[in-house]
Amino acid sequence: MNVTAPFAGTVIAIGHAPDEPVRAGAALVVLEAMKMEHEVVAERDGVLERVEVAVGDTVDEGQLLAVVAPGEPSAAAAEDGAAAIDLDAIRDDLAAVIARHAVGLDDARDDAVAKRHARGQRTARENLADLVDDGTFVEYGPLIFAAQERRRSREDSGANRGQRPSCRHVPC
Repeated sequence: MNVTAPFAGTVIAIGHAPDEPVRAGAALVVLEAMKMEHEVVAERDGVLERVEVAVGDTVDEGQLLAVVAPGEPSAAAAEDGAAAIDLDAIRDDLAAVIARHAVGLDDARDDAVAKRHARGQRTARENLADLVDDGTFVEYGPLIFAAQERRRSREDSGANRGQRPSCRHVPC
């Protein structure tokens, strides 16, 4: 089976070596086009006979990238394919983003929310909830570090943030 480039791009990675067994769906070549990465995968189980490109090569749409001979992958390749995808697992980097967002939410700021409510006021997030439909407003402020890094550590800045949501398209 010939594996061809679905579009023009630059080869940035090669996933398997020749004579290596591959499973259907395994990434054979990774192409970059317009600053996006795209995996070119094996359509069926087999053995990679040869790779026709090298990292750094620029390829045209339809150009031959690799040849996969039909066959059964080894037991080790079958286990690698099964272990590589865990749809329920949360990666460490995603967990860090989720935690970063959670620090500034009203649920994590009981004292600040109680102080506003005691003065008869509402939080900015409560006001936004009345202004926009659920799911249409996305905060990106928790992902930004203040320019105060010269005076305060990131940990201190993170612990004292979240007074207002950072938004550009809705007045706060």
